[in-house]
Parts: sequence; C-alpha cells; structure tokens
Amino acid sequence: MTAWLRAWWSRLTAGLALLVVASVTGVISYTHVYDLTVSLHQPAMVARLMPFGVDGLIVVGSVFLLQAAPGQTWLGWLGVVPGVAASLFANVESGLRWGPLAAGWAGVPAASAPESHGHLKLGLLTAEPTAIKPVNCRNNQCSEAGHIGRERHRLVPGEPGSHWRS
Repeated sequence: MTAWLRAWWSRLTAGLALLVVASVTGVISYTHVYDLTVSLHQPAMVARLMPFGVDGLIVVGSVFLLQAAPGQTWLGWLGVVPGVAASLFANVESGLRWGPLAAGWAGVPAASAPESHGHLKLGLLTAEPTAIKPVNCRNNQCSEAGHIGRERHRLVPGEPGSHWRS
C-alpha cells in the first residue's frame, strides 16, 4: 500500500461510507416527499421535482457550512434547518397511516442528515492524516533524523533526492 493511501485510508473509507448512507437516505427521502406531494394532488412534474427542492436545501446549506468563514455559518443553517424540517415532516407523515412507530421509523432518514453532516465536518474535514516524514536520499543513501541506510522510497516531484516515507 502506498504512503499516500495509508495516510488517507481512514478518510477515504469514511467518505465512501458517508456517500453510501447519504445515497440510501436520499432515495428514501425522495420517495417520501414524492408520495406526500402526490397525495396533495400536485401535478406529476411538481411531485418529481419537490424532493430536489427539499433535500437540495440540506445539500446547499451543508456545502455552505463546510466552506463558511468563522462567524458566517448561520447562513448555512438557513438552508439546513428548513430542509431537515421539511424532509422530516414528509418522512414522518409517510408513516403516520401505519401508526406512531412506523411514523418514527420513517423519520430516521431525515434525522440522519444532521448526524451525517456532523460526522463529515468533524471527522473527514478536520482529522489530520497519518504523519508522513520527509526523507532525503543522495546516491541511494537515505537519512531521517540521523538514520542512514539503503532503502527505496517514492520520489516527490520537484524535489531532487527527496522522498516520502510514512
């Protein structure tokens, strides 16, 4: 496994897991918002587009939260909070006809949106990757903190004789 992959492995797997969870909850949420819109006798095109408007608020707000300068995050919450509220309403409403337990269970996808955002912000974007130490090599002799030995390392472009090793 290359040094880069070792250093970023946890971020890659966490990002992939987040993508899978977000995709599943997005499909479920889409179905619930679509069904609610159809039950309110809206045209088919409105029913197909409404989930993008509702869940799009969450996506746009989340992107803004991740990119916002300190003190400006409230603008992102203006998208996330109403989006989660509307999605939660549609998801819970879809389960009400089968009772309170089904309604609560149907709300899980919308309730997971803030949780996913928290994990993304705290885990993926603020975590430091595994430390990678620079190693200087000249004539196949490598040194790192006083260590000299004959080891092969990957060349870092633009730095002659300098390699990275984790």
